[in-house]
Amino acid sequence: NIVLTGLPPVSNLAGIVKAGEQGVEWAFLVLENANHPTDIGLNFPNGVTLLPTLRKYTKFGGLRGTHTLAAWYATGDFTSFDTNSWVGFPPGLGAIPVRSGSWSATYIGEQRLWQDRCNEKRYTNLLGYIDYADKATNPFQVTVGGSLESFGFFAGRPGDRMGIAGFYNGLGDLSDLLSVLGPAGDVYGGEVYYNAEITPAFHLTFDLQAVRPSFRSRDTAVLLGLRGKLDF
Repeated sequence: NIVLTGLPPVSNLAGIVKAGEQGVEWAFLVLENANHPTDIGLNFPNGVTLLPTLRKYTKFGGLRGTHTLAAWYATGDFTSFDTNSWVGFPPGLGAIPVRSGSWSATYIGEQRLWQDRCNEKRYTNLLGYIDYADKATNPFQVTVGGSLESFGFFAGRPGDRMGIAGFYNGLGDLSDLLSVLGPAGDVYGGEVYYNAEITPAFHLTFDLQAVRPSFRSRDTAVLLGLRGKLDF
C-alpha cells in the first residue's frame, strides 16, 4: 500500500535493526510522518511514526521462505475521509476536516516452491501480502496481492523468467467521498509477463496488464507492452 498516510515517500528516520545470517530479523524505526526530500534532521513537523517489524525465516521441504509482520502508528493530524465530518459537503470543502492519529498492519509471506538442485538461479517463488489500515485516514482500508514468478523454469532456457500477479485495493471511507463524483468501488487488477533471454546481453519482455478503476463509469484499462533491454 504505497499511499499510507503515516509512511511518506521520503522521510528522515532513526532506528535499530537486528540482522542475522539470513538478513534482517527485527527492527524498530522512528520516522517523521511528513515528506522531507531535501533536508536532514528530525524535527517532526506533524508528529511521529513508530514502526516495528519482525521477520521469521523458514525452510519447508528444504525450500526457504520468509514471514514478515509490520505495523505502524502515526501521531499528528491527517485528512479525514469520514463523510460524517465533512459538514456541508461539497460547500464545506474550504475547511477540510482532520483526524488525529493513523495506523496500519501488514503481513508479507514469501515461499520458494521449486529449486533446481544443480543451479540455484533456477527457481519458482510465491509472494503474498495483506495490509489493513485505518479507513478514515488512508485511501485504502485493505490491500491484498500476490505473485507467482519462475526463473529459468524451462531447462533449455535457463535465462528466461515469467510471472503472474494480481492485486485488490478495498477503499475505506474515501469511497463515500468519491461517490459524489459518480458510482465508485474498489480497485483491482492483474499482470502477466514473460522475459526471454535472446542473448545474455539482450532480453525481450512481453507484458499484459489490466486494471479496473474505482469509477465504474470508466472502462477497464488494458495495456499490452513489449520491451527490449540491452546490457553493455
